[in-house]
Amino acid sequence: PGLGRLAEDPAFAQEVAAANLLLIGPPYDRVGNAGDRHRAREVSRRAKVMPVPGTGLLRSGDAAPIDEVVKHLGLPLWIKDNRGRLAQRAETAEQADALARARLEAGEAIWFEAHVRQARHLVVAVAADAKGSVVALGVRERSLRKNGMLTVDQLPASISAQLAAAGVD
Repeated sequence: PGLGRLAEDPAFAQEVAAANLLLIGPPYDRVGNAGDRHRAREVSRRAKVMPVPGTGLLRSGDAAPIDEVVKHLGLPLWIKDNRGRLAQRAETAEQADALARARLEAGEAIWFEAHVRQARHLVVAVAADAKGSVVALGVRERSLRKNGMLTVDQLPASISAQLAAAGVD
């Protein structure tokens, strides 16, 4: 299904499998790991790839422990929803508290992530077949944001060939 909502919808992938159709993408039991950003962080930890420091998932009715979060992650910090669709940057503890409370009261599941200065968001497109062959198709950069959403892809990424090759093994 490519990029977007269908590519990250485990129910869609399961329906395709149940219809005995071939889905170009990961098996339905793994699709949810990509769409659920918090679960993806846990998968990366188990693979010994440490994600950017962050908190556990908070749900409606939970208190947002802003003092503890700021002490652990520092400021500014990001308040993110579980699907990665909206990220809000908070510059102060008061702003983080207000944003978190509003989102929790609206019924959202959220979590906090440390802000990484001068971060670059690089994506490696990968293709694989059912027999285990895997090939990296290139590195693109998704570093430009507008209103907390990644907006522009640059292909190829503006990184050195040596750095790009280092992550393709």
